[in-house]
Amino acid sequence: MSLALRLARPDDMPALCRIFHDAIHIGAAMHYDAVQRAAWCPARPEPAAWAERMAGQSVTVAVLEDRVAGFMTLRDDGYIDLAFVAPDSAGQGIGTRLLRAVEAEAQARGLTPLTTQASLVARPLFAGCGWSVIRAQTVTRNGITLPNFAMEKRGEGAG
Repeated sequence: MSLALRLARPDDMPALCRIFHDAIHIGAAMHYDAVQRAAWCPARPEPAAWAERMAGQSVTVAVLEDRVAGFMTLRDDGYIDLAFVAPDSAGQGIGTRLLRAVEAEAQARGLTPLTTQASLVARPLFAGCGWSVIRAQTVTRNGITLPNFAMEKRGEGAG
């Protein structure tokens, strides 16, 4: 497996939109029902809107054999806003590589603590990398509740 990490480029936005949509509708199908997935992501985001959402964040992408297979974002306050891997690339350690890279960036920038709201799918990834659950919670998207977890990482590896 040839996996490279790099910062996102503007021409990556269509791939990031696809990964986000597919990770929710295919990858999260065992954890969230169809109504929840439709509320979370009613349609594939438009690249221009997606670029606007990510503006001001550091976006790291994983490139597997010449195609973007995952991405993770880091805000200036240490919050990981988005963390998604394409369903056909799941289970290959891509999420872990992305998270370790983002943690290293945060440490270099002095960002601590690191925080996120991890889905049922993402919680094991973060927990496996030393993150702690602050609380289980529900969030509302388009009138539908979805369970997730407020998580954080303090200390070494977190800035």
